[in-house]
Amino acid sequence: MNNEQTNSTNIEKDFEQYVERMKRIRALATPDITEIKTADEYSRVLIDHFRQIGVLSEQNYALIEDYIMPKRLPREELERFNEMLVNEIEGVEVDVHLSDWLMDRLMLSDIEMHSGQDDISLLSRLFVQMRRAYYRIASFSRYHDYESERVREQILKDAKIIDDYLAKERFAQLPVEARRILIECVKFAPQLYNNNEYPLSDEYCNEQFAIVERALSVCRDSFYRKLMPDYDWLNYKMYVHLYTCYMIYADISQEMARKVYRYIKKTKGIVERNRSKFKLGEWLEYKIRDFEMWAMVVSGKENILEAGRTCYRSYLKRNQYDYSNIGILKNLDSPASFISLVKNHPVPFDEGMAKKYEAMAKGMLEYLYRIPKLSSQYFRCMIIFINLLMNYMEMPGNLSMEDLCLNAFITLHPPSYIHSRMVAQISSCLSRHLAQLHPELLEERWKDNRFGFQMYAYHAGLSHDIGKLFIIDTIGMYGRPLFDEEFEIIKKHPSVGAGVARKYDSLRDYMDVIRYHHVWYDGSKGYPDCPQGLGGARNTAINIVHMADCMDAATDVVGRSYKAAKTLDQFIEEAKAGSGTEFAPYVVELLQNEKVKQELDFLLYQGRQNLYQETYLMLMQMKGK
Repeated sequence: MNNEQTNSTNIEKDFEQYVERMKRIRALATPDITEIKTADEYSRVLIDHFRQIGVLSEQNYALIEDYIMPKRLPREELERFNEMLVNEIEGVEVDVHLSDWLMDRLMLSDIEMHSGQDDISLLSRLFVQMRRAYYRIASFSRYHDYESERVREQILKDAKIIDDYLAKERFAQLPVEARRILIECVKFAPQLYNNNEYPLSDEYCNEQFAIVERALSVCRDSFYRKLMPDYDWLNYKMYVHLYTCYMIYADISQEMARKVYRYIKKTKGIVERNRSKFKLGEWLEYKIRDFEMWAMVVSGKENILEAGRTCYRSYLKRNQYDYSNIGILKNLDSPASFISLVKNHPVPFDEGMAKKYEAMAKGMLEYLYRIPKLSSQYFRCMIIFINLLMNYMEMPGNLSMEDLCLNAFITLHPPSYIHSRMVAQISSCLSRHLAQLHPELLEERWKDNRFGFQMYAYHAGLSHDIGKLFIIDTIGMYGRPLFDEEFEIIKKHPSVGAGVARKYDSLRDYMDVIRYHHVWYDGSKGYPDCPQGLGGARNTAINIVHMADCMDAATDVVGRSYKAAKTLDQFIEEAKAGSGTEFAPYVVELLQNEKVKQELDFLLYQGRQNLYQETYLMLMQMKGK
């Protein structure tokens, strides 16, 4: 074996080890609660696991710095690594964000300069990019629309390349495999333009229908069918129709809903006539029934309350432990669609329907917690659940958005739940003492209601990080250094959280705390930009929560696998050094009060241990044990 072959073999082994370490890290970060006997053991296991994660992460850091960042590996090696990270065909999802990062660098320049490349290679990369773009649009819509638009701009460029290749003279010259990949690109294109984040105008919908009809025209054209006699044109036709059906979940007019309904009926006819020919026959039939029901509601032919009761009756028949495609559809996808529909077409609920709505939301949480974290379906399930959070509707007497977000943290990232509770308790402690010692620092509304200020600070601390739920896949990335793009995503969580809070009665009052809890007191650093700083009585709660956030982060090892926890005394010394710049001087002064310090000592140690116990019991309940 020559040196080049030896190096290639060693590189591949390094990549395989990276993949195995990432799988191990994912398992360590979410230990199987059924294998843990007591609440005390749960905290010990988490701390030990995150120490192990720290060791594994250091090894992954070295690989990224040695191979990826210097960009010194040949394309073939990077493409092989990319296939190990995410393989849609085999259902492998090890590191979606790293795969996206590689895809950007491997493909964007190639597609823009596609002359000179062989057609099969270019179209293969184009198809993978289109599939990835669908998930990226869904992800970006969680935190900033302009990111979605950037991907859409790339899609338009890709569409131009596809149109060039579909020219009949050029199509006839392509090798058979290149033709097949090109047709797959055309089939997938209608899915890329769906958007349920904002109301869709009739004009926008008609543009989507034009894309659909363009794809169907290829299927109908005897020219393409003759040149591709072995291609599965029935499957193509069914999926183009199916992708169009998803528009019914968007906020569209009754007229557009009636157009979508016609595609739903056509999809139903195709499936009923050819059920044995489709691998997902049961899934398709169930999904089409779902489409039909919502189409009747959106087009004004059926009452949403009655449709909701039908949905709930069907939901009760699900297998709560089925993690197959049909299981995910019944446990997550279908109830999430109902919740999205209610957001787009709100009506008053009676008490019974409100309880059914809440039960479906809670059931989705429990299902997502139980699904194996190493499952190739987990990432997709997480996106479906985040759509629930984006569309949830508060109702009097039901689960509030604040409580739903806390329960979501337990499900998706227990360390963030513990952190939120710790920040709330520390904020409560600091606000109570500040109100006693310096009432002049309180807003006018709190001067005669000091307990009200304490409760305000407590709930502001509870909800300060809700924006992280919408980027939880990035927050939970322990296994390697974050890329600049990922860090920019994380920096959006205060603004995203504030945008969510603005929509809900249970959170609206804490919107400024959520938005500015990462801003320094003097405004010189932090995010988002706040050059005026956080002086004045109206910002007192923000400064308290900022201190509480930093204190818990510095003194807890879990979730921060590569850093040793500081003692309270060490943290206080750092806070004193930042007085007047990062921290409000009056909050730093509080930390030096002996009584305050004693209470904080209790919270940071015994209080945190109590929270681990509480979290353990809640997770056991969700697991059904």
